[in-house]
Amino acid sequence: MPDIKPLPDDAEPIGIDAARAAQPASSSPSGGQASNPAAPAPGATDSQLGPKLLDAFDDDADFSKDPEVEAARKGKPASSSRPKPVQPDATDDAPQAEPFITPALGPAKLWLILGGLLLLAATIASSVHAPRPFVSALLTVYNALLHTATGVGAIVVAATLARKPIGPWDLGAARMLAAVAAFLLLFNLNIQLVGNAKWEETILAALAYLGVVGLTFRQTREVHAILVISHFFLWLIIQLGSQLAVWSAANPAPATP
Repeated sequence: MPDIKPLPDDAEPIGIDAARAAQPASSSPSGGQASNPAAPAPGATDSQLGPKLLDAFDDDADFSKDPEVEAARKGKPASSSRPKPVQPDATDDAPQAEPFITPALGPAKLWLILGGLLLLAATIASSVHAPRPFVSALLTVYNALLHTATGVGAIVVAATLARKPIGPWDLGAARMLAAVAAFLLLFNLNIQLVGNAKWEETILAALAYLGVVGLTFRQTREVHAILVISHFFLWLIIQLGSQLAVWSAANPAPATP
């Protein structure tokens, strides 16, 4: 039997040992893919490995019972920690109502100038045949401003009943000034087709007022009727107050003995 001598340490491998030595260190013996680079290194500590899967659970927690099922059995509402879904606000998608005073047919300055010109003409017409021209002119200006304010009040009433936002106040007041001034201009004309009564002037003045209101405030017939009737009742209340004041001054109470 021949003697087997051990090879020296610096001898080159042969056969199977040489084939194994020729394989790359990153490949597996079965010729598969490279090892997972995310695998923990040998000898890594717990702090280096990061949190474990069961670290967030309480050691004393009882997982044998479902709190929602137990609450349903006892007839109590379950306190769920799930956030409630946010319901979309229905008012965000709802269409906005059109304002009562729509910005059409020119700005407020245009209607203010037109109303001023009509008021100037009405003042001249009222003072031509009046015994006191200056007093009649002042009274015409006073009535124009007063019933422009009552017209704005009628706009508020009509917009409220129609459930619409009012819109620009200055534009509404300027349009109402033009309507009232047109009424006063035709009312103070001395037409006299049928006697001395002012029937013609009153009818033409009312038609002018309705025309300006219908042109500037583009609403339905019902809303227009509410606006005109509200303005008429406010005018009537003021006229009744004025007539009562005149009657009281003309008929003083008799002196007591």
